[in-house]
Amino acid sequence: MKVLLLLALIAFAFAEENELDNTFDIDFTELDNTKMMKTKMMKTKMMKMMKTKMKKMKKMKKMKKMKKMKKMKKMKKTKKTKKTKKTKKTNMI
Repeated sequence: MKVLLLLALIAFAFAEENELDNTFDIDFTELDNTKMMKTKMMKTKMMKMMKTKMKKMKKMKKMKKMKKMKKMKKMKKTKKTKKTKKTKKTNMI
């Protein structure tokens, strides 16, 4: 962008010296519009990336939570069905 502006300035200076004002017409509004479109596209791309990233993060958190819940349920089940230790009775003669 900076290079284009420098070239345009040089062209205008050259045109003024040779009195050829109409030969170098550059539409700066078009350049600005293209720059705006590029920035807009980049912003939308970044927003989409962030949204997908957030969705993935939420999904991962949910999965971790589910795994934790399953583990807890399993632990509770094992605690309920756990048998008490039986002591051996020795025969005394």
